[in-house]
Amino acid sequence: MGLQINVIYDPSVDLLAVTDPTLYADYTSAVQTAVQFYENTILNPITVTINFGWGEIDGLPIPSGTGSESATFEGVVSYEQLYNAVVATDDTSTVQQAAVASLPATDPTNGGTFEIAVAEAAALGLIEGPVYAGAVGLSSAIAWSWSQTNVAPGTQDAVGNLEHEISEDLGRYDLGGVNNNYTLLDLFRYTAANGQSNDAPGSAAGPRDEPFVPGYSASSPSYFSYNGATITNMYETPEDVANGADIADWAPSVLNDSFGDERDDGADLVSTTDLEEMNVLGYDLAVACYRRGTLIRTESGEVPVEDLAIGDHVTTLAGAARPIKWIGRRSYSGRFLWNREVLPIRIKAGAFADGVPSRDLWVSPEHAIYLDEILVPARHLVNGVSIVQIEDVGEVEYFHIELDRHDVIIAEGAFAETFVDDDSRTMFHNALEYRALYPDEGRRPALYCAPRVEDGAELEAQRRRLAGRAHRLGADGVAMPSRLRGRLELARHDLIEGWAFDPARPERPIIVAIVANGAEIGRVVADRYRSDLAEAGFGDGRHAFSYTVPGGLTSVVRQAIEAYAEADETPLRGSPMVVEPHTIVWEPLLETTLAAQGPGVIPQGGEVGWSASFEAIA
Repeated sequence: MGLQINVIYDPSVDLLAVTDPTLYADYTSAVQTAVQFYENTILNPITVTINFGWGEIDGLPIPSGTGSESATFEGVVSYEQLYNAVVATDDTSTVQQAAVASLPATDPTNGGTFEIAVAEAAALGLIEGPVYAGAVGLSSAIAWSWSQTNVAPGTQDAVGNLEHEISEDLGRYDLGGVNNNYTLLDLFRYTAANGQSNDAPGSAAGPRDEPFVPGYSASSPSYFSYNGATITNMYETPEDVANGADIADWAPSVLNDSFGDERDDGADLVSTTDLEEMNVLGYDLAVACYRRGTLIRTESGEVPVEDLAIGDHVTTLAGAARPIKWIGRRSYSGRFLWNREVLPIRIKAGAFADGVPSRDLWVSPEHAIYLDEILVPARHLVNGVSIVQIEDVGEVEYFHIELDRHDVIIAEGAFAETFVDDDSRTMFHNALEYRALYPDEGRRPALYCAPRVEDGAELEAQRRRLAGRAHRLGADGVAMPSRLRGRLELARHDLIEGWAFDPARPERPIIVAIVANGAEIGRVVADRYRSDLAEAGFGDGRHAFSYTVPGGLTSVVRQAIEAYAEADETPLRGSPMVVEPHTIVWEPLLETTLAAQGPGVIPQGGEVGWSASFEAIA
């Protein structure tokens, strides 16, 4: 388990639940989205608490004209303590390794004071948690857009602002050497080699832009550099800082970036450079990939992922042979293998279908699997039987394949995603290789080839299907037919009926789960008597079920009804059965039969008869 953020809402937010429930739902949803981003991204096993306010921060009003504010809880350490902690912990990426190498071994400030956010101190192992990180507030006088997928003109991105302020509570702030006070981030603040402003990322870095450096000028523009060799984004200009701008924010020239000062039309996303900042502060970041030894299908056959090279052609879901653009590499050992965000997921042979995957497939928890036209991160498919997270590993090495665009390829006979740069490239040990190969490539939005699903009815439907298969999966990757018999026979908005029978235990009634549009709505015991079941030889005939839907299902949307035997989570035959919405008026004398409407379609109010099919479920 990585970072956990405990959210506490101030009374100003609680009041919204009463005075403006819609605004309350929008605000709390945006908070949860921002929090979830950091929890999914940061691997350090620490717990922090942050207070969130509306129109105020920690009980104090937010200044007029300011969209959001943070208040960071902090402490003081010596440079020696800070340096030793960074050296001991920052070793999980090329960014961290370069950052450590750039730091002086002795205090460059000659006795300066180093402040550190308590959350960052916990990440670096200087203190033990849980810790109180600080507070965040959004202004109530700003027009907000609550979803980053639809930021309206003239509004600000609430999620981007919240991510900005949370990063400050986690330690993303500078002190600039004022009164000889510094933070760790100050040590990654450099001038450009030519002393100019607006130099392009990748340009040569000059000296650190701090008062302890000989020749320091308070009027020089400064940039973030994690290696002391090349610059990335430009920080706020000295003039803007003098006028109240945040010294640790990007300059207005950096657009649509969560860590920037400029609030532009459109979403303000956390960028690769933003994550590089968090990385040097001691936060280890998650990435999705394949484990060493995974067989990838190429135009010349199955090849272990570690033997692939840039330019090799891999086979995609569509059957095309596409060239590899880049291969990311990363390994974990020691303390990181206590973290469930990096421990590998093993998908047993046959977990998805007979022979799929063809061998056990090992991937990282965030690696998405393609199932029925959606992408699902492997961690959401864990069922403890056919898909498990392996905890007893001494070291794990991951690889990820990038094509010119996001796609689905074939790994161990299963469909799985390629790499997409959602601001995670720098988490690979060879991230600098990409920059060297493609120096002129600008930042591109992360575009997925299929919907990425992490919750909801579609995910639960997949989980149920795979769990049911897992109980019947043999060592050869083939699932045995279910011994259970039964059928979903009737589905209406108010009533669902059918039968279920276990020949191996005829005296024991089956518990049946009723599912509508992917969500379980109830359970019922199949113990009602039906003479037709008894006559057909199904025990004593007491194996039917009838489920009355409490309040009835809404009739304005199409309902896909499924029934599952609880014993092995196997869907009954006839599932799913569709109940169409009320789109026509049924005449009182109209009789509608199953045959007239087609298989599995029963309109509300229609007359139906029992199906006489007594097949096995599987």
